[in-house]
Amino acid sequence: MKKEEILDVLSRPKGGHVPTFRFLEAISSGGPNDLLKLRRDAVAAGPDSVQWTAARLMWNNASDSTKDATFEMSYSCFNKFTPFGKPTRYKHQEHLLDMMDTHLTEIEHARNEEQLPLPLHVILSTPTGSGKTFTAIMTHIHLLKGNHPNVVLIYSVPTKNVLKRVGQECEAQNLVYWTASKAGNKKFQVRRPYSIRTKRNRDIKEGSEAAELIKSLEKGSMGSGPLGEQLHLAKRLGEELMDRGNGQPDVIVADVHATAELLAYSRAEIDSLGDRFHRSNLLLYYDEPNMGIHLDDRTLLVCKKIMWDAPHTTVLASATIEPWGKLPNWWKGRCEPAQRCVITQEPYDLPTSKLHVWDQEAKTVTPLSPLHLFKSFAEFSNAIACDERLRILLLRHLTSQQGTELLSSGSSKAKPAKKEKGGDWMALHGELKSVREALESEIAELSSKRFDQLREKWTGRPRPAATLRELCSKSGVTMIATVDSRGTAMQLAGMGDEEKWNESIHRLKARMREADRLNKLSEKEEKRRAKDEEEEAKQGLSVEGGKAQIALSTGLSISAEEAETVDDNTLVMLSRGVTYSRAEGEEGLVKRLFQQTLLHVPEKAMFKKQPPIHTLVVDYSSIYGTDCQGVDVIILLDDLGRLLTYEDHLQFLGRLRRDGTAIYTSLRNLRAATLGALAASEAEAKEKQMLYEAVESSLIDSLVDGRPPAKFVETLLISAKAEGRGARDVAEPLLLSMLNLSLRVPHGSMKDGDALRNANVECANDKEFLVRFKTLLTAMPKVVKYFFTLHLMSQKAALDGMVRHCFKHAPVASTFAHLVKFLYDVDALDEDVILAWHGSAEGKKELEGLATKLKAFVEWLQEEEDDDDDDDDDDDDEE
Repeated sequence: MKKEEILDVLSRPKGGHVPTFRFLEAISSGGPNDLLKLRRDAVAAGPDSVQWTAARLMWNNASDSTKDATFEMSYSCFNKFTPFGKPTRYKHQEHLLDMMDTHLTEIEHARNEEQLPLPLHVILSTPTGSGKTFTAIMTHIHLLKGNHPNVVLIYSVPTKNVLKRVGQECEAQNLVYWTASKAGNKKFQVRRPYSIRTKRNRDIKEGSEAAELIKSLEKGSMGSGPLGEQLHLAKRLGEELMDRGNGQPDVIVADVHATAELLAYSRAEIDSLGDRFHRSNLLLYYDEPNMGIHLDDRTLLVCKKIMWDAPHTTVLASATIEPWGKLPNWWKGRCEPAQRCVITQEPYDLPTSKLHVWDQEAKTVTPLSPLHLFKSFAEFSNAIACDERLRILLLRHLTSQQGTELLSSGSSKAKPAKKEKGGDWMALHGELKSVREALESEIAELSSKRFDQLREKWTGRPRPAATLRELCSKSGVTMIATVDSRGTAMQLAGMGDEEKWNESIHRLKARMREADRLNKLSEKEEKRRAKDEEEEAKQGLSVEGGKAQIALSTGLSISAEEAETVDDNTLVMLSRGVTYSRAEGEEGLVKRLFQQTLLHVPEKAMFKKQPPIHTLVVDYSSIYGTDCQGVDVIILLDDLGRLLTYEDHLQFLGRLRRDGTAIYTSLRNLRAATLGALAASEAEAKEKQMLYEAVESSLIDSLVDGRPPAKFVETLLISAKAEGRGARDVAEPLLLSMLNLSLRVPHGSMKDGDALRNANVECANDKEFLVRFKTLLTAMPKVVKYFFTLHLMSQKAALDGMVRHCFKHAPVASTFAHLVKFLYDVDALDEDVILAWHGSAEGKKELEGLATKLKAFVEWLQEEEDDDDDDDDDDDDEE
């Protein structure tokens, strides 16, 4: 047989031997990818094997440039071992499925609730991009469908974008699923997707039971109502219309609000163990449960409700959630006995993320190595010694050159590389994971001297970057995160250049007019049933299905009807390759093109040219779960960055599903994103100081101008918003500003701008301090009350801030009880907050003096409370 015939036989799917074929193919080609593949085969086969000898010979005969390219490629996220044969599960997936299988089997054997096993609650903590969504789908296909068909998988999603993506995954796997989402106050929608329907509505006879059911569903807001009622209607429709599953879903994809309602409904209304919606027959897969709980009290409350009613089998899937032992007790729901465990996967395989900082004032962007994130070697060594996960995550930010230099420098235990030809083959790693493991051991043993040497060597040179657009990818897709996604998208598209912008509008309007003319002509020809088309597509136009298409850019066309649904500015934005996504309010066309970019960017096209839509601008709602394989540059603007937690930052870095670049607009946010708790306290202190300065400045301006309460409140709200904070964050800095002004400004100068800003007159005694504070409080009681009574946490924060001030300033400490009473008298401090603080201070030596000063006032409050209770009892007796 000839060589070509042998290779053809080996490559056949059946009867051939693909591993041998690929081995021979790699030897024949000898490129960087092939050398990596040969290295993997050599390691798997061992030193005395044919694979080892062949790989070594190929390496010895490779050029230096090929070797360099091979080393660089070894740091790529695509450098992974791909086994031959049937697809296999990851170890964490196998472990999870085995645990759930055993647990669900025990549930099925139970005859009543007393015989049910302890609930199984699992935290699945694996890195972004590790296939958590597919794990849920696989749970149904490989576990529930065959072994436990009565169990319904509830897939709880954090955002609408994720709901759509999970729905598409379900359709790709041909699953019988429903969707459930909130549709208003205590109203929900349960939908049967078209993929499970076998009949169309128009095929249903008028007046039949199915027709009446459809009318019931279509009442109100597209069939919204109580969740239990919606589930019942969807079930009856599925049975009547002979849906796949016959009205019984295998999976329900639900938003967090619908999830909470469904679980509460299951616990309160379903008693029979045989019912598919009994809590023992529900498997909750809670995707990214910690998203947004620090930003919105309502989101936190929904999360608490879900955990309160969590079913017997629950999986919390997140790359950033803490282990059970570090979570607050409310994560354990009713705190009933349960099997609680954590399944993890170390993040060695994450794509490389090259860090950059953009200085908007200097108009430069500068690359940063992981070592430049730390202020000193002491901070570095302490961080990597105390936090193993942080040490591993830092490795993803090393470039291939930095990694090679770190490994070549070696530790004292490492053997120096041989200098002869091919001697560096042993330093080549066939998998990214093994590269990172080797780097981890080196970085853990880095000496102070070597740290300083590498830090100096890795100092990046800034390059010019005057605008945000200059930071965007030139070959792939860029994702930009900000608070105002639409405004930033317009700015990025060039809306500031009015002349060019108007030219683009005129050009698009001309195309729209031409498309309208063609459509009218097409309608006339259709009516006349003309045989030949008399009008061809004009420049920038094409005709599809008899309808003219408007070309926004090369490869991107929309219909004339779609163009009519958006304004001119949006069309220009899209024509320049920019689109956006936000929590709510996008136009349908914008939403479609955004989803199209996420789903339809082919992998190989990224190496040739950019897709038509190449810049995605998102807000917080897309930080979690927005996947686009084409994204190779992510940019986080400071307005959103300073609001994010460390977990949020990790999720945003996880939007890089391939090797790429992460650009931040401040070093502070970059440290917060990569160093976690190490940078969090420092960043929080700086943010508090900035908020305090902004509030004090606004307070002084308002006092000088004599602004009315409403204007006073508005001024302070603007200051808080400018620092990325809300109204409930104002109470503490407002009180501290009042205390500081009282310490240095005479009471007769509380409306003198110069004195308020510059005076430093100490109080003669405590009485003078109280007079000053009372003067300020009297000038704005409604303002103080407004910010203090927004939330009990606002009052608690303000009171705690005043306590901290007591340790810094003697007048505040000695008058503490009077200050508390002043605030109580203007209804700024609630008695429950005061009593709670006093109770928590008992037994704490550092607070003993303040608690003693407040004791008399607390006793008076308690007496008043008892008197009120007695009055209520008397009223009840009279009735």
